Parts: sequence; C-alpha cells; structure tokens
Amino acid sequence: MSDRDPLTQVYDALWTLLEKSETLRTACKIGNRIAYNHEDRDAIKDSRLTDDLPEMRVVPLTLAPHIQRTSNSSWLTKRFAIQVATGNLDIGHPVEGLFVIEFAVYRALSNWVGVLQQLKWKDKPFVHLARPTEASSPALLQDDSTIVRGWTTIWQCEIQMVFATADLQAQD
Repeated sequence: MSDRDPLTQVYDALWTLLEKSETLRTACKIGNRIAYNHEDRDAIKDSRLTDDLPEMRVVPLTLAPHIQRTSNSSWLTKRFAIQVATGNLDIGHPVEGLFVIEFAVYRALSNWVGVLQQLKWKDKPFVHLARPTEASSPALLQDDSTIVRGWTTIWQCEIQMVFATADLQAQD
C-alpha cells in the first residue's frame, strides 16, 4: 500500500515473509510470534512458561537519516533484528532447536530483497539496498527485567531507502 509509511511497510514485509514459513509456524505458536505493529498491545509477557517458547520477534534497531544526500534525493537507513527465544540450549532439537529455527529464518528470507524492492511510497519504489549484517547468537540475553534461556539474534539487516526530497517536503 503506497500511502503507508515506508518503515511500517518494510517491517510488515519482513514479518509476512517469516509468517509464510511452515517450520517457523510449527516451532513458534501464534501467541509466541510477537509483532509489535499489530493490535496486541501486551505482546511482552511478564513471565514465560514452557508453552510460551519458542518465541520470535522482529525488533526495530537503529535509524540513520540523511536528508538531501544528493541535490534531489534523501536517504534513510533502518536496521532490524529477528530474534528468537528457544527456551532451551538444545541446538539440535528437531522442531524448536536453534539450528532448525536459524535455517528456517534464512529460508523464509531468501527472497526478501525482491519483496522489499517492490514496496512503494508516493507510487515510487523506495528500497535501494537490503543486506543482512552480522548477527550475534548469545546463549543468554536479557529481555527487560528477565533472563530468558536461549534468546538469540538470528538475523540483522539493514535497509537503505531513497526518496525524492521534494516528495518528503510535499504536504500530505
């Protein structure tokens, strides 16, 4: 949808690609797939039980604006992380092990560049470059005030968006 803001479009496209993966849908039940841009305002659980894991989320990271990078274009670079809490450290579990989930994310995003480059704002494609960046995989990662066994960042990516500066400055 061309009139929605580009950052939401990118987030939704990444999430949609992940949701299409049967492996990820099997490993992460619907209530454990945390999409921060949907109606569930209480996506973060105060405590987690065995059935609350694995849990998957797409987390917005940094934003680097560059207005008037050229005489007529402005650039915006946004980073995202796809994180999963497996709930255990059994990397080889056949359904919810780290390696199964890592590979499922990799497969789910195999066409991500093509999908992102079809997005439009003001009826113009805006994704110039989409590339994965290095992702760390700690066995334990702090999440708010709790420690969750198995949180790992599986995929970090950087999306470079280019807009006509005149389109940015035009009144809606």
